[in-house]
Amino acid sequence: MSRKKNAKIDKDEEIIHTVGDDFVPEDDIAGASEKLKKIQKKLKECEKERQEYLDGWQRARADLVNRERDVGVEKEHAITRAQESIFIKLLPILDSFDMAFSHKEAWEKIDQNWRAGIEQIYAQAVRVFREAGIAVIDESGVPFDAHLHEPIETETVSDRKKDWYVLKVVQKGYRKGTHVLRAARVIIGKFNA
Repeated sequence: MSRKKNAKIDKDEEIIHTVGDDFVPEDDIAGASEKLKKIQKKLKECEKERQEYLDGWQRARADLVNRERDVGVEKEHAITRAQESIFIKLLPILDSFDMAFSHKEAWEKIDQNWRAGIEQIYAQAVRVFREAGIAVIDESGVPFDAHLHEPIETETVSDRKKDWYVLKVVQKGYRKGTHVLRAARVIIGKFNA
């Protein structure tokens, strides 16, 4: 009989060893419940931490995309400013051509072939400005606009319709799109009743 009892004990030990650490005797169910609660709590903490890492990674990725876009825009603006700076430095050359052409008597005394060459050089310069999107501000008879015009003088006008209108452009202005590179220097009319 002791042999049967020993065989049963050996069999129980074998079951305990076979099941391993996961085997929970009935009297230890309360402890298993506590372990399960701790595991569930740890799982929730891990899920929360994972979500925080995911959110942080997504924010960092969005920041990178935004920064790359901003760098591209900044680069375009820098190129535009550099181009405009060069054109602004070239404006006095166009002014010199305009001044030479405005003295009709002196201009017509110059050899016709030489004059034609100078006019071609001027036309090339104007074409380069036009191809760069730079427009000339040189209209008279238009309402004065403080963004486009720099008044250097006023003239009294008897016609009320010419009050605050550009009477004469003294020096051409230039703009690229809506950005004024240099305002036109103008004489404006002032109605005096």
